[in-house]
Amino acid sequence: MDEFGSIFDFAIAGYGIYFIYLSLSAKIKGEVFRVKELLPATCTMDKCKDPDAFTAYMIPRVLLFGVLLFLFGAASFLGLFGSYMLIACIAFVVFLVVFYFVVLKRAAKLFW
Repeated sequence: MDEFGSIFDFAIAGYGIYFIYLSLSAKIKGEVFRVKELLPATCTMDKCKDPDAFTAYMIPRVLLFGVLLFLFGAASFLGLFGSYMLIACIAFVVFLVVFYFVVLKRAAKLFW
């Protein structure tokens, strides 16, 4: 694995850990999400109809997103994907990001 690709793999795994931390922190502490990355683009928690329901809706989805990002980043960093799977790996990450934005858009419709 080249160093440049390893940096991206490490960053993807790091973002996965960050999203796992945010979701578990919100679940354990019972806090409402206030991090900008977890809110729909033009929405603020001040305007949210039901912040607790929004957090309950997002926790499992953010956790799933974080776990998948971490697993992909770690597997890619360890070289478990061959170079022949580069296109499939990129497509998987793009799919995860699109999945996350669809979830955010749905949450915006439900809670704002």
